[in-house]
Amino acid sequence: METQARPSRRPKGTGTVRQRAPGKWQLRVFVGVDPITGNPRQMSKTVDARNQTEAQRKLRAWQKELDEAPAEGSSPNEWCTSP
Repeated sequence: METQARPSRRPKGTGTVRQRAPGKWQLRVFVGVDPITGNPRQMSKTVDARNQTEAQRKLRAWQKELDEAPAEGSSPNEWCTSP
């Protein structure tokens, strides 16, 4: 009997892409852990894209945008100061 190799998993933190309707895709990313409950926090948004590849490009761009944004809970004074 031949055993099939399991497909490799995506790396953690890469986000997910799901088609909601033709031309509409839901993007979801992990943004941290809730300090009070310890539950994972995720953000999602819906974008227009012709296919899954384009939706994944938009996901990577959104993740990069989120990584460069100031941390939630930091003061506005910290946003404006440059190192």
